[in-house]
Amino acid sequence: MTDLVDIKTHLPTRVGLCSHAIFRLWKMALKDDETLLDQAIASVHEQMTSLDQARAEQVMSLIIRRHRDAKEAFKATLMAIRTQSRPPTRRCFRHNYSGTSSLSLATRS
Repeated sequence: MTDLVDIKTHLPTRVGLCSHAIFRLWKMALKDDETLLDQAIASVHEQMTSLDQARAEQVMSLIIRRHRDAKEAFKATLMAIRTQSRPPTRRCFRHNYSGTSSLSLATRS
């Protein structure tokens, strides 16, 4: 496996393209390379099933059947994976005007 440090030393840091153009190029490169595409799909599959096996099977079934709700279900699953993989945020209590405490999320430090 190629070390990420070695890759950084051989590639320029800026390619002069906007992030949308880079995303489109990366997407086409993945589509052209079956091995990379398989690895990306396997990784997403693993993350989905480790999050919730039953939900993953339902979402995959919707996608396979080309159901109209497949896109939204898949998107929600990816958001759940992203939320799960984020580092925990600090929580603090803040008093509201009624004198009771309410739980609010503080900004990450």
